[in-house]
Amino acid sequence: MSGVTSTVAHAGGPPILVYLMARNLAKQTFVATTAVFFTVLNTGKLLPYAALGFFTLDSWKIAASLAIFAPTGVWLGLYVLKIIPERYFYSLATSLLGISGIKLLYDALQL
Repeated sequence: MSGVTSTVAHAGGPPILVYLMARNLAKQTFVATTAVFFTVLNTGKLLPYAALGFFTLDSWKIAASLAIFAPTGVWLGLYVLKIIPERYFYSLATSLLGISGIKLLYDALQL
């Protein structure tokens, strides 16, 4: 389900989060699993997206300009993961999942 919603609406997060939250994984395993899952999923989208002409010179310029921030984001994410207690991590994940669900419902009703 996450693969389909990610491809169709770029909203693959909620299904995979619900699935993984039910598994009671350690927070590091949870984050690593989602990172690997979306890396594989998004890599699989490269050829179809290229065939559809989604990659333009402008999109490559935007990606390159934003890529300089990636190392900072990774470092910040790992730092927060290390310092946040497991209980708060899952409370935050549940809250953000609820907010994203409300946002997706709102967007669907706006059509």
